[in-house]
Amino acid sequence: MREIVVTMNRKRLLTKTKLTMEEKTASTKEIIIRGLIGGAIAAVMNIAIFLISKLTEISFELPAMKEGADPVSLKTSAILIASVIPSIAAILLMLLLKRLSKHHLRSFTLISTGLLIVSFFPLTIDIPNSTRVILGIMHIVAAASIVFSLRSAFKTSEI
Repeated sequence: MREIVVTMNRKRLLTKTKLTMEEKTASTKEIIIRGLIGGAIAAVMNIAIFLISKLTEISFELPAMKEGADPVSLKTSAILIASVIPSIAAILLMLLLKRLSKHHLRSFTLISTGLLIVSFFPLTIDIPNSTRVILGIMHIVAAASIVFSLRSAFKTSEI
């Protein structure tokens, strides 16, 4: 439990008020459940974004990886997998940081932010700007839902 002491100075009268913020310890089971919930939320939201975007005729054809190969068209199953796998990786990262670091929440958030930034680099391939924007939004949605869900396993506050 951390205590924050606030000193107020009114008419030369000093009073101290204690505000407490509790940081609870989450169990391994709770971290796994919260991480999977975050992954499920990311998957549902990203599939909704994907389907709505397809209705507006945004192309999700990615250029071929090899010369002479056909372009790859993204499917709903790829969106599902791309939303759930990061949640599993985030669960493993959170469990590792919880064991190794005193500041596991801060470390988790910084590493997750760095990985989100790195995840934008593949969006520099030759695709239409509308597709690039939608895929970027989907990356942000996945990261936000997973990180928020995992962090919420540790926080309670009393003020």
